[in-house]
Amino acid sequence: MGGSLAVALILNAAVCFLPENDYQRWQLPDPDGALRWIYERIHFDPKPIDVAILGPSRAQLGFSAAALEQDLAQRGKHANVVNFALPGAGRDIQWAILDELFKAKSPKVIVLGVEEQPYPFGHFLFKYVAPADAIVFPPSPFLHNYLYNLAYLPIRKLQLFGADLFPDLFGLPKQFDPRHYARTRTDYSTNFIAEGKLVDMEDPVPRATLLAQPREPVPRTFMTRAFNWLNGGEDHLYTQKIAREAKAHGAQLVFVHLPMFEGPQTVSDLDFLKQFGAVLNYGDLAPHDELFENWSHLNHAGAMKASARLAAAIAGLDL
Repeated sequence: MGGSLAVALILNAAVCFLPENDYQRWQLPDPDGALRWIYERIHFDPKPIDVAILGPSRAQLGFSAAALEQDLAQRGKHANVVNFALPGAGRDIQWAILDELFKAKSPKVIVLGVEEQPYPFGHFLFKYVAPADAIVFPPSPFLHNYLYNLAYLPIRKLQLFGADLFPDLFGLPKQFDPRHYARTRTDYSTNFIAEGKLVDMEDPVPRATLLAQPREPVPRTFMTRAFNWLNGGEDHLYTQKIAREAKAHGAQLVFVHLPMFEGPQTVSDLDFLKQFGAVLNYGDLAPHDELFENWSHLNHAGAMKASARLAAAIAGLDL
């Protein structure tokens, strides 16, 4: 029994040394999805990236890169702005995107969305796209998803090894398709289709409807608190990694809090964040029902207001 286990561990470890095609790796969660576009924008689009926005869906819907570019231009600052925010919280995936970004581009400003309280978990997509060494050697061995991510790594390696040999069979192309890239939606501050339904970013939602929508609190169980005590807080660990990498590449960090409707208007770890960059708190938007598409996300009007504020703040930086 012990011998079989040892052999299995050795084989799993050996599999983890198989090579990967990075482009295919960023397609793993969804061959037509946002992560593929992020990799393509970084590596295949020659346009520079001066300002990169990272965060959860609040930042994805809450900021318009085009509006930011236009507003900055009117202020005499010409910059290429990209919104790399994704649905789902988790600072680890934001670090992974930034780590990839610095391989090919030289952003001057990194905008990070922050929650009213630090999110205690990692992102569910991290195990797909993170470098293998970042999964094996995380900033702490006491991360909530460490063993889960580690167990998936051999599966990922085998899948990508097969996809490198037979890309059509695995549905993971190795060649960049500019037509596919051009079709990918990148601005979610206007109406869009999600899961077959229209997300109406234009029409106001009655205040009573927003208040009646069920809210899903982040679980703060005993185990969650214990893990955070052991690891020092996953959000903080990866924020520190992002800050170190940004500093090494001469990029400035800007933290932005976009609130929920009638949600908290304060940032609990303000002093921690101030060590690394400016903190912009837009919590005063929380009571304004006319600015929200649902209880958790700004609508188009809210995104334009938040984008204008962010542009004003960025314009004051040394770009």
